[in-house]
Order: sequence, then structure tokens, then C-alpha cells
Amino acid sequence: MSFANKSFSIFKRDILLFILNVCTSIIIARKLGPELLGIWIIISLIPSYAEALGRIKFDLAAVYFIGKKKYNENEVMFHLNIIAILTGILVIIIILILKDDIIRLLFNGESKNLNLIYAILPIIPLNFLFLNYSYLLISREDVEYYNIMIVVKAIIGSGGACLLLLIFDLGLWSVLVSTVISVFVALILGIWRFNQTGTKSKIILNLNKNLLKDFLNYSYKLYVGGIISFLNIFVMKSILSVYLSPAKVAFYSLAQDRATLLDKIPSAVNTLLYPRVSSSNELESSISTIRAFRILLILTTFSSIILAIFIYPLVLIMYGEEYLPVVIPLIIILPGIIVNGTASVFTSYFTGVGRSDLIMKLSIFPLILQIILGFILITKFDIFGAAISFTVAMIVFGIIQIYYFLNVTNMSYEILVPKKEDYLYIINFIKSKLKKNE
Repeated sequence: MSFANKSFSIFKRDILLFILNVCTSIIIARKLGPELLGIWIIISLIPSYAEALGRIKFDLAAVYFIGKKKYNENEVMFHLNIIAILTGILVIIIILILKDDIIRLLFNGESKNLNLIYAILPIIPLNFLFLNYSYLLISREDVEYYNIMIVVKAIIGSGGACLLLLIFDLGLWSVLVSTVISVFVALILGIWRFNQTGTKSKIILNLNKNLLKDFLNYSYKLYVGGIISFLNIFVMKSILSVYLSPAKVAFYSLAQDRATLLDKIPSAVNTLLYPRVSSSNELESSISTIRAFRILLILTTFSSIILAIFIYPLVLIMYGEEYLPVVIPLIIILPGIIVNGTASVFTSYFTGVGRSDLIMKLSIFPLILQIILGFILITKFDIFGAAISFTVAMIVFGIIQIYYFLNVTNMSYEILVPKKEDYLYIINFIKSKLKKNE
């Protein structure tokens, strides 16, 4: 299967998941209302921050070193799982120690939400392990089962939440329990697939100091860069959680999440671009990245125009009139999603060629800018200020990545402008898919 077809396979999966997520969110939003939905979004920030701070990115390093054939899969798998379990337990202990501060910061001291926090904790180590096996499959370019893992997780999470919510009326517990179970089942599937198609290399159950040293030297830059990138995406939700009501957090979160529909396209490409770059020479990597950028720029720009035109009636029909405050923030966010999403191919490029330190350095200024703008604009313009802060920071981050890529590769800006051949490539690819489905 070609790179384009594998990327399209991941994109189809992401669109399916997005539709499933939207349908589920409609049911949850209408059943719970903006206030309870906002509480769930705030609760879900806990495992999100746990992943950003506790996951030290050895899984990403695994793709690089397996691609370079420096360590075998079974040895890498053993070390990844040991690290995931230890860091997962450590993060849970820290959360339990700080639970009173978390309740006071996020819920104004309302201890009734403490049980929800306890219940979400098991997802932390489970998710670390789930990501390990996801990246191990990606290192093989086993797109089929990588997709299946993600789809199983989504179907169980969404379907279970709707079932428990509509039939048993369990409220927030419906979403929470289904989320934990979905990660566990998808993890079991990933373990089975990895072992079923594993290499015949010897299973090593001893710690390899050289491996740990190599992984640490490579991943610490990804780790710091990952935290900064995470904050660039989630810092506005965090600030809103402290300053505004859960309902307004829900409105902004829905706007940002629905706008990320556009991110499904670059995400599908980047999933495979990183391992492809890590196993290619410098010239091939540059050419692949540039071509990916131009095509993504065309696709995301066109898609954003369509989304902006139809978002008002879509929100009205799907979520109801009480959720219309979602519309304007979403439209404001779109330019940032376009620029940052398209430029994300350079993140894959820098990571694949062993320059992950650049991602760490380049993402610091946009984060600082977003935080400063957030504190200034949220007090004046509410969730609209949050949307403006987010989109400005994402545009700046995208422009910085473009500049440094061109500087590193000694190429000109003209090479990033879409050409006739890029439009023809997209048209012919769509035609081939349509013809195949006839």
C-alpha cells in the first residue's frame, strides 16, 4: 500500500471517529446540559495533563530507534512497558497527594466531584500502555491494526457512554466508566496483535542501560516539546476552567474540538510521515515533507471554508439553540488550525531527522504569547478572547516552523506554494477512490 493510501486509510478512520464523537457528544450534551458537560471536560483535563507530564515519550523514541534498526522490538517493548507502569503509578500518587488543591482550583472546593477524580485515575497507566503498542504498530506501518485499536477504543467509549446514559441514566458516570473500559479493551487488542505478528527475536527481560540512555537522550527533547505543545492546545481550557463557569468551558471546548476536524487531515499524514522520514535520507525526507505541506494546505483551506459556511446550522440542528455560543469562537479558531495543522509536517520532519530539540525551542514563544493574550483578552471578551489568543498563537507557531524548516534545508518560500501538479494529484486521487467504490 502506498504512502498516500495508508494516510487516506488513517484519514477515513479519523473521519469515522469524528462522526462517532460528534454523535456521542450530541447525546451527552443534550442529556447532561452545558453545566454537567463542562464538569466532564474539566475532569478529562486530569488524564490529559497526566499524559502530557507523565508520558516521557519513550514510545515516540521507539519508532526512531526501531526505524534505525538499533534495537529489536521485543527489547524495546519490555522497556516501554516498565516505564509506562512506573510513571503511571507515580502520576496517580502525585494526583492523590494534590487532590485537595485540584478540587479547590477546578471545582471551587466542591468535594462531591472527588469520586469522579478517583474513578478516572486507572485510565492513566492504561493509556500509557495503549500508546506504547500503538507506536510499536506504527513503527511496522501496520496501519490496519493501528486503526482497529483506535476504532475499538472509540466505539466502546462512545457506544458504552450512550447506552449507560440513555438506558440507565447514570449521568457523568456513564461517560467515565465507558472511557476507562474502552482503553483497556483496545490495549488488550494491541498486545494480541503485537505478539501475533512479532519478530522472532529473543525476548529480553533485563534492563539495557545503553537503550535507556539512548532513549532518554532522544526523548527528553520530545518530552519538553510535547508539554509545551500540549499547553498550546489546552492552556485556554485550563484558564477558562479557573475563571469562568463550566458551561462556558463547555462552549469553548466544543468550538475547539469541532474545529479540530481539520486536523484529521494532517494527523493522518503525520502518523506515517514521521517513521518514513526517520528511515529515509535527508533529500527524500525534505521532498516528502514539502509535498505533504502543499497538499495539506490545499485540503485544509478548502475544508475550513466549507466548515465556516455550515457551522451555524449544524450547531443549531445537532446541539440546539443553547449551544449557539460555540459558533463564533469556532470560526475565530479556524485560521489557527489551518496554519498550525499544515505546518505540523515540519514537526514530523524535525523529529524524524533527530532534531526534536527544535520543536522544544520553537514552541516556547507561542505558548508564552497565548498565555499573555489569554489573561488579557478573556477578562475583556470572555470565550471569544480565548479563541483569539489560541488562533494567534497557532499562526505564530506555524510561521516559525516554516521559517526554520526553510532555514535548515536551505530552500526558498516559493517551494511551499501549491502547484498545478498538487491540485491534479488530489483530483486524481479522489477520482481513483470514487472509481474504486463504484
